[in-house]
Amino acid sequence: MQLLVFATLCFTTWMSSVQATPGRLANCCIQWSTTKIPLHLVMNYTIQSEGVCPISAVRFHTNRGKTICSDPDSKWAKRVIEKVDRKTRTLLEKGQSEEGSTSDMTPVACTLPKNEPRQKIRKGRRRLRKQRRRGKKVQKKDMHLSLVLVTVLCFTTWVSSAHATHGPTASTCCVQWSTTRVQLNKIISYTIQSEGVCRIFAVQFLTVSGKTICSNPNTDWTKKAISKVDEERRVASTAITPTASTLPKTTTGHSPTITQKWNETTEQTQQASEKKATKSCSAS
Repeated sequence: MQLLVFATLCFTTWMSSVQATPGRLANCCIQWSTTKIPLHLVMNYTIQSEGVCPISAVRFHTNRGKTICSDPDSKWAKRVIEKVDRKTRTLLEKGQSEEGSTSDMTPVACTLPKNEPRQKIRKGRRRLRKQRRRGKKVQKKDMHLSLVLVTVLCFTTWVSSAHATHGPTASTCCVQWSTTRVQLNKIISYTIQSEGVCRIFAVQFLTVSGKTICSNPNTDWTKKAISKVDEERRVASTAITPTASTLPKTTTGHSPTITQKWNETTEQTQQASEKKATKSCSAS
């Protein structure tokens, strides 16, 4: 009986010293938390009064060293307090029933509640600091990865918009006029470029070597080249056979390949007839 009274006195003294010790305001709960954890994770609690701190609250200490500030009038807080008190009473009754317990063991019972929570709190704070450091590293990696992805996405969108802004013909537009001049007989076709699709108004000439010349449509050379190509088209359309009428018409001024072959064949025939006439005249 004396042992039980002594243990109860030690525990009450310890609780009073913990509650009455003047601490910093930073240790006070400023507001109540709505966090609820399983009851078996709560190791002990401390009652916070309004005289020392801004509000009255119950500070629950978990087995991981964390502190939860709860409303003392809430049902969950009352259940936790009742559970911790019941656990404390069970430990005291168990210590009384053990054999060989003497008054020499009472200092151990008084010092255990002081040292164990502090060690657990320190360990919990270390774990919390490590978790925060790891979380910061993960956040930095995620930020870098997100920045790279956003950059790639913006570049892809810009490239796609640059190619698709003016339709499929925007990639073949002339950006500026060229001063290059070639012989008119080397031009086989032309395409008129309008400002509605491209930046500038120009004429694209296609040469026999496959090159494209972008010219100012208002220059004399450009007008002569257009007239030459149109004349060749008219001659080809009148000289070509009816079977060639089935060929698709071009709206860009291209001369069909079959027309070129027909002109070459006609010229070769005329040259051969002239040579024969010359030989006959010389023989006579």
